[in-house]
Amino acid sequence: MPGRIFSRVAAVGLTAAMFAGVLVVLPTTGPSDPQIPVPVVSRVTLANGAKVDGGWSTTVKGDTNLVGLQWEGDRTAEFAIDRRTDAGQWRSIGTTGQTDVLPDRGSPDARSATTHNGTAAHASEPVWVGDAKEVRVRLISGSARRVKFDRVRAPRPSTPAASAGASVPDQPGIVSRAGWGADESLRLARCPSGPDYDARVQLAIVHHTDNSNDYSQDQAAQLVRSIYAYHTVSLGYCDIAYDFLIDRFGTVYEGRYGGIAKPVHGAHSIGYNTNTTGIALIGNYSTGAPAAPQLSSLISLIGWKLAIHNVNAGASTVYTTIGNDVFPPGTTRVLPTVIGHRDTWSTDCPGQNLYALLPAIGAAAAALQAAAPPSSWRSWDALAGSLVSAPASASWQPGRLDSFVQGTNNELWHKWFDNGWHEWESLGGTLSSAPVVSSWTEGRLDVFSRDPSGQVVHRFFDGSWSNWEQLGGSTTGAPAAVSWVMGRIDLFVRGADNQLGHRFYSSGWSAWEELGGTLTEAPTASSWAEGRLDVFVRGSDNQMWHSSYESGWSGWDALDGVLGSGPSAVSWQPQRIDVFARGSDNQMWHRWFG
Repeated sequence: MPGRIFSRVAAVGLTAAMFAGVLVVLPTTGPSDPQIPVPVVSRVTLANGAKVDGGWSTTVKGDTNLVGLQWEGDRTAEFAIDRRTDAGQWRSIGTTGQTDVLPDRGSPDARSATTHNGTAAHASEPVWVGDAKEVRVRLISGSARRVKFDRVRAPRPSTPAASAGASVPDQPGIVSRAGWGADESLRLARCPSGPDYDARVQLAIVHHTDNSNDYSQDQAAQLVRSIYAYHTVSLGYCDIAYDFLIDRFGTVYEGRYGGIAKPVHGAHSIGYNTNTTGIALIGNYSTGAPAAPQLSSLISLIGWKLAIHNVNAGASTVYTTIGNDVFPPGTTRVLPTVIGHRDTWSTDCPGQNLYALLPAIGAAAAALQAAAPPSSWRSWDALAGSLVSAPASASWQPGRLDSFVQGTNNELWHKWFDNGWHEWESLGGTLSSAPVVSSWTEGRLDVFSRDPSGQVVHRFFDGSWSNWEQLGGSTTGAPAAVSWVMGRIDLFVRGADNQLGHRFYSSGWSAWEELGGTLTEAPTASSWAEGRLDVFVRGSDNQMWHSSYESGWSGWDALDGVLGSGPSAVSWQPQRIDVFARGSDNQMWHRWFG
């Protein structure tokens, strides 16, 4: 994360300068939970927009926790930040130049930042000042025009909540976004379509935030909230740039939204954001050394995160960059699977005192992976209930499982695991088929079934359960549902005429459409990427038939086989689909595309 792109120079003599301060409160909207304190970002324009040179300084009054600068002209300009103490003396906080935390060119983050800030302004790294009432800005090298000063005020949240998914083997405790008080409206205001995902994770890239190292434990979550507000409101990024942050006390924080186990595309290392995870240690490790608890958490986090993506933390990988001004697009390199930000660009991040430890950190993480007990099948355990259908299950974050069944009273019943199994609960309804469930984001579940009239019925959870709604149709058997992007669900049914019926939700339900075919079982559907759908059915000739959507529906194609049941399909990486079916010999048969 931020490190110095350009070397520091000695401070020069300073002279006072008059400035005209224009205060602008940048737009932030509060989260749905009124208990979460809302950060406020304010912008002051300095020096009347005139050019300033080395030696210029000015002060800004007002409650401040974190500050950042934007300017035009010399991109190598370097500023010093001081804060006035309660005793009235100035205390040096540090220096800052242009930020090195950058999204990939052409990415949603880059487009959002350009729309927000234009193309002329340079932006600094954020600088943590604690609880300050007056801050001094000094230009110590270079020149600048139209200097703007952003201050972030982030009220301290309560003690961070417990981790997301602590029951996953070898996963360290991770404070969820809700736990550190993320205002989700900040990311949704910038990029409402939600996070982007990569195919996998190849590399862990280690950063430091370049903040002071003397923050208190109760300031740490406040600092995370401030960086999040600066990245989204001041820089215009879609979300906080990093996937994870670790404070000096060893607490790990969930960073970018999208799921801690998933390959979320970040904005931390230009040209190297694809198929990587960005982990930022909160502090400055050019001037100080990382604390032992911080290193222990970093090793645990890297070992777990890379292991779930089948990557050895002590090995190397062949990586092809999409390009920056150091490595042209298409450059292929052999890199350790644990690297520092400076390995990807012209920065000294994560500081020499941390960078020198990375080989040992990778080796220690690999040792944790090797020592972990091998995965194995556990024995069956009875979860009670009285079922008349096959169950449907979904997970919307590590450590959370939700299962749904049609009960003997034909109501929908629900049981979920979250650090232990909860009791069955009835969600009502009158079902005439097994339920199906889909999740498009953390905390969202959509459940579908068929009612006695043959219509599809739907109920969803988004913090609380909605009422049942009828979605029409004239169906035979259970529906199939799949989501390929946040806010989108595609629903498929076998109609009364045995054709494939389709309807989708995206800000509202579409009309039903018929996609042809002659089905003898309920369909199954899968998605391997945004905008791609694959549907499989058992045809009247007992072959498996397939149709796909990618900018438009393909025709049907026969995939052979003699099926004794409808198929089941799943995708676990782009351009890979695995299909399973019961054969006429009652064996399970498998076929895959990829």
